[in-house]
Amino acid sequence: MAQIAVLSNGDQGQQEEKVSRTGLSRYIDVVLTSDHLGVAKPDPRVFELACGRLGVPTRAAVYVGDQLEADALAATAAGLRGIWLNRTGETVPSGGEAIKQPDRPAEPVRRPRLN
Repeated sequence: MAQIAVLSNGDQGQQEEKVSRTGLSRYIDVVLTSDHLGVAKPDPRVFELACGRLGVPTRAAVYVGDQLEADALAATAAGLRGIWLNRTGETVPSGGEAIKQPDRPAEPVRRPRLN
């Protein structure tokens, strides 16, 4: 089964509280932050450590983030599939991958089953 993690440069307690307050706790397997991992984005080691904690090879992981450089490009450099949440509709750089901000609230999340 797919695993879902939050990876943030923010404070561990604050990120856990956000996940809980938004009702996403039931979908998130782990919250990982730079203060607990000892390294911060965009350093590629943070993505490698996160994948290690999940027991997933970097090549099998997808990372979605709203900062082009620190999230999407850094994840790609670390061997993940880095996807930029492009909220402003900016031009996506060559070789980059992006999704746009949804026009409406998302449907409830259903966790995919991977065989």
